[in-house]
Amino acid sequence: MTPFLPSARAPPTSTCPPVTLSRFSHLAFAVVDPPTTAPAQVVRDALVGEGVTLVHPDDTPNSHYFEHEAFVTVAIKDYSLEHWNRERIVSSAGPYANPYSADPVCVQGVDFSIVILTVKAKGVADIPFEEYFKNHCGVGSLARLEIVDVKLL
Repeated sequence: MTPFLPSARAPPTSTCPPVTLSRFSHLAFAVVDPPTTAPAQVVRDALVGEGVTLVHPDDTPNSHYFEHEAFVTVAIKDYSLEHWNRERIVSSAGPYANPYSADPVCVQGVDFSIVILTVKAKGVADIPFEEYFKNHCGVGSLARLEIVDVKLL
């Protein structure tokens, strides 16, 4: 299945205001079967008269949706220095929330005491108290998460 929508997850380096995704509920996905490496031409051909079946995103077998209900700012304590760069800091939130922004002081290499990360989450209950990291040397580390601020959407 090839979606024709940009990803709902904001890029890690952007700071986006909260938006209501309901305005996109009228859009559908094109399912190209059999799969092809260049689906655009197949979809164009189908749209000019070869027959097309539109499927609402909620009706697809792999759909999942959850409403972001809060911006949660977390302080990540004991963050592993091996992972201390913007990409890894932001992607560390992936298992429990969508990253929104990382505090610039934390990613510029000025202060290595704590990571401040803002995420969009379904709720405060989705934020774990601990986060495990596999370090490059094979030894794991444990970081503690503390909720600093919550703004309900």
